[in-house]
Amino acid sequence: MSSRTNIAIVAWDTEFIDKFSKFTLPCLLSSGNLPALARTHTIRLLFYTDRKSHDHFKNATAKMKNFGECIFHLFEDTEVDGETIKDTVTSLKGDTRKHEIDRRIQFHAIDKSLEAGERETLFLINQDLVISDGSLLYAQTKIDSDADAVLIPLLRLSLETAGELSDMLANSDHVGLNAESLIRKFPEILHPVSQSLFVEAPEFSTYPSAIFWPAKDHGWLGRSFFPYTLALKPRNDCRRFDSTIDYDYALTLAKDPKRAVIPSDSNQAFVAKVTTKSYLDTAETFGQISNNRLAHFILAETNKAHRDLANQPYRIYRNSGIKTDTSVWSMAEDLSSKYLDEIYHFIGTLKDKLPKDSTEMQEILSSHFGDLSGYLSPMRRTKLRRDSE
Repeated sequence: MSSRTNIAIVAWDTEFIDKFSKFTLPCLLSSGNLPALARTHTIRLLFYTDRKSHDHFKNATAKMKNFGECIFHLFEDTEVDGETIKDTVTSLKGDTRKHEIDRRIQFHAIDKSLEAGERETLFLINQDLVISDGSLLYAQTKIDSDADAVLIPLLRLSLETAGELSDMLANSDHVGLNAESLIRKFPEILHPVSQSLFVEAPEFSTYPSAIFWPAKDHGWLGRSFFPYTLALKPRNDCRRFDSTIDYDYALTLAKDPKRAVIPSDSNQAFVAKVTTKSYLDTAETFGQISNNRLAHFILAETNKAHRDLANQPYRIYRNSGIKTDTSVWSMAEDLSSKYLDEIYHFIGTLKDKLPKDSTEMQEILSSHFGDLSGYLSPMRRTKLRRDSE
């Protein structure tokens, strides 16, 4: 059993702290999340922000001190590998800067979790998450049962259509979010990027980090290549990563693929991000899903290890009253599994047919078929481009 549970929470700037207060905070404070964890585990809350946001963030999180030790780490003072977080990101801008801040915070939180040995849990909470009641307790139970990481297929909600959600959370009286009450509003409440991940979408994503198949009126069956890493159990020999934690750290950390756990359904755990419609407005969609496009994405954008995650089906329940009709879910699981089998078989046949004299093609093949340490994730590619300039 984990000796202590660390919860790393990051937010800075008034806009994002207020977003955290409106959506993420009430979810954390719901009865099946932080209060439930505090009854059985020693909690340490690691807050990360910049100096100008410190007072606002501290006031916003004041209620959390009832559940554990609260420690604030400022970007200007917090050193990671010999350099403060602020100094590390000074020359970076936009999403690259944000991703590097997140990565440095994750490094620091991993190190803090390992100071007393390898028995501590680490939760990673961004400032824009919506977390259903009981999700934290589910993840902690899995970690205590010897999982190395707990990951959730991620969907984005549109901030512009989430007003009803914020009212629901504000009036929840610590009951928090019931996943089904939100899922019944799918796909209308979803961000356009997430709407394009459903196989019936008229305009399907060219970057399907997850794919969702309909299960009649029961809900949807999801399979994710890049799920959100909610909780993990750090190890001394696995402290750093070149990619983002969502892409490969959890898989590298897991001693066995089965120990990187995705819940079986949304009633066990559900996580979404609240995102403005303008975010990712350059994301491309094109026609309906096709074998060639999906094969190209899997080969060019994933590593073979990500199939261990996609092999774990995730049921999104729209109506608990009819979820006992298992034949509908079994059909969706079989259909999606066979579809991915066909795509991966096709990719396997391509390996020896693609041109050997193309450096770019050989890099793609190595990235997909090789070890995770050589996987060219988007963040790692960005870093390589910067280093070559």
